[in-house]
Amino acid sequence: MENPFDNPTTIRTPENFVGREEQLKRIFGLIKNRQNISLVGPKRIGKTSLLTCLRNTSIQQRFQFAGNGFQFLYLDLQRRSMKTHCDFFDDLILALREQSQGYSAEDSFGKDDEFIALLNGFQQRGLHPVLMIDTFDEIARYEELDANVFSVLRSQGNSGQISYITTSVEPLGKIFNKLLVVDSMVSPFDNIFSIIRLRPFSHEEAAFLLMGFSQREGLPFTEQEVQWVLEMAGYHPYLLQQVAAVLFEEKRARGSEAISFSLVRKETQQNLLSHFEDCWHMLNANERQCLLEEVQRQDAGESAYPELSSSALFRDYLQATGELKAKGSVDISISDFTKILDKFDDPKVLGESALITIPYIAAQISQQRAVLPTARGKVVQKVVKEALESIGGQEKRSDNAPDWLDYNILYYILKYDMKRNVIAGRLGMSDRHLYRLLPRAVDRLLGAMLTLEESREPDSVI
Repeated sequence: MENPFDNPTTIRTPENFVGREEQLKRIFGLIKNRQNISLVGPKRIGKTSLLTCLRNTSIQQRFQFAGNGFQFLYLDLQRRSMKTHCDFFDDLILALREQSQGYSAEDSFGKDDEFIALLNGFQQRGLHPVLMIDTFDEIARYEELDANVFSVLRSQGNSGQISYITTSVEPLGKIFNKLLVVDSMVSPFDNIFSIIRLRPFSHEEAAFLLMGFSQREGLPFTEQEVQWVLEMAGYHPYLLQQVAAVLFEEKRARGSEAISFSLVRKETQQNLLSHFEDCWHMLNANERQCLLEEVQRQDAGESAYPELSSSALFRDYLQATGELKAKGSVDISISDFTKILDKFDDPKVLGESALITIPYIAAQISQQRAVLPTARGKVVQKVVKEALESIGGQEKRSDNAPDWLDYNILYYILKYDMKRNVIAGRLGMSDRHLYRLLPRAVDRLLGAMLTLEESREPDSVI
């Protein structure tokens, strides 16, 4: 039994390619008419996988596309632009030359002449070249860019001698606006492209991925498990695959035993950390603020960043980094919360604190009819301990484990009421370093308390 979700890189086989029916239909239609296409979408949304599948015969046949009259060529700018002394036009010509069947340019040919001659060679063989330029955002890495190059490319693409398909995170217009050559371009290169945006999966596509793939391997996800994965990942294909891969391994290892959703969540958080960091650091200050507002709203309305804002794991990341402050109607600062934690052994103090207004705690107090401050405080103590367990690391706890650091700081404060200098010595750090780390740990704990209700796992599955 193989894990059907272990595809963290480009999808290369049609049986593992899910969805994008409307986009594929439109792309093949545009290529038939010798048009140019700009595929725009967030990181790891599936742009490269879509390019790869365009060349697959079975997928071409599914969309009644006669691929024998087209030559698909691939150029990855991320790989090329990392080399020193690279020329963008040289890379384009090389991509065409590799498929030109022994073509040799005349010595007198300049680069533009050779480019046109190569296109004529394809035409003489009854082929229309389709140059797929992946990660076009990397164009800015090339040391020298000539506006005349884009004039030549535009002329040939506009006349139907060649079709271009680019993939990028940003729209082409925005990319070119950052380049120095844009002011000297007679006609914009980007205005000959049809724009196709790749967005997160629809609910149907996501459900098919989760149910169909798990059933194919004889270990089907339950409806509750599918819903839990969707809550954790949202509808971004890469996030879905990452969560589902860990969940599948957990189901396979546990057999008939109850699976640990908290373990799956923690492991996936670690696996996705670098991806979330990349996505966050790509945004400017205004874009980050917009995304934070979307995450805090958590509604089904229009969203500029649905691939991130609908994921509970991304909310975990924002809370862990301190970017997302605790939600809810609680008006409490990290400093005030720290002072309350110093009185953790006194239920009466806790029962009269602002913590009792946290929705999850207020609901517990109401259910238990905890009227007196001491009774309310015991509810608070229980919830704080529950929240603390949710921010622990993956393996067995130790004082030296980096992913247990926030937990350990709070653990020794809450359980043993240790002085700060004693905790610092136990964890092998200076007092000053501990004081710098304490606000982050406290903020994570408060964030965990405010999201306990939404992160509870399906009772029928656990």
